[in-house]
Amino acid sequence: VYLDLIDRKPGCIHGYMVQGNYWIDIGTPAFYLQVHQDILLNKKLVLFSKETQGRSVFKGSGSIIESEALLEGFVSLGKHCVVKRQAFLKDCVVWDNTVVKGGIRLENGVIDGDWKHIISA
Repeated sequence: VYLDLIDRKPGCIHGYMVQGNYWIDIGTPAFYLQVHQDILLNKKLVLFSKETQGRSVFKGSGSIIESEALLEGFVSLGKHCVVKRQAFLKDCVVWDNTVVKGGIRLENGVIDGDWKHIISA
């Protein structure tokens, strides 16, 4: 596809050299979770490091963590998420607009609504 595009529209393909910033292929669920851990816990330098600097929990705009919810390790919440009372998350990524119900216990996972994917440790 790329070679065809280059032939038909020279100059339409561009690249970006990542220098001094962290980069990882996130083509598997395990690597997707790993990149969040590396940014939030291992403090890898990324292009948007000002937003995550010094935090192990990233909370997107409009997200709420209710009292008595417990977050450990690294947790990345998308925009407009709610983590209900007595929910437990450890080393998780929560996608935008997701409500994590009270009583849920999840470790090493990715959550989107009622869909959960657990990554083996």
